[in-house]
Amino acid sequence: QQQAPVFLVTTDHGHQLTVTDQHEFPTTRGRLRLKDMRTGDRILLPSGEGAFGTGGTQEEGFLLGSFVGDGTMDPSGSAFIDVWEADFGDLDYIKDAVREAVATIPTHREYPELDWLKQTPTANSEKKRIGGVRFGKWVASLSDDGSLYGLKERVPRAVWNGSREFIAGYIRGLLHADGSVMMSGHKKSTTLSTRLSSVKPALLRDVQMLLGMFGIVSRVYSRK
Repeated sequence: QQQAPVFLVTTDHGHQLTVTDQHEFPTTRGRLRLKDMRTGDRILLPSGEGAFGTGGTQEEGFLLGSFVGDGTMDPSGSAFIDVWEADFGDLDYIKDAVREAVATIPTHREYPELDWLKQTPTANSEKKRIGGVRFGKWVASLSDDGSLYGLKERVPRAVWNGSREFIAGYIRGLLHADGSVMMSGHKKSTTLSTRLSSVKPALLRDVQMLLGMFGIVSRVYSRK
């Protein structure tokens, strides 16, 4: 086997790729190997949709994205989606989706179909938790190693191999939990952007690639 040095290529938009100097990129000067590129070369991104798999529904993707963005777990293996007071209008949708998902998990007297925990974290707001042991088992079945913790670090293979609807639901769930819409005024026009916040840079770069599968160009920022 031959060994070659590798380089971490990082674009202004935050895309990262580890390659050798022989790797080719589509650029405004045509296809170029990394070793032949020079300062100022611009790498081209896909403008259309990519290829998708066949597994999963939009509702299942939404549940997984919601758990990754604003879900909790405990040592028993239970998993919960936290729904804050401003989103209580979505409770029935989330409950129905959870019931449908856990239908594949064997019933046990210690594993109720749906656990409800109501909490009041502050004097002015409330949240509800939807989930339980059976939901935890379902969520863990989508992780790469069968655990819940890794799902919050990187996008799992189940998503990369999922259907268009499943991936769209996953992104939707993340934005539902940790997204925001920002409107900024400029001299020439008003800018409207949708943003996703996370303390996991690798997760954000994975989501950036998922958005690219829909032909959506995004940028990763480092903010406090």
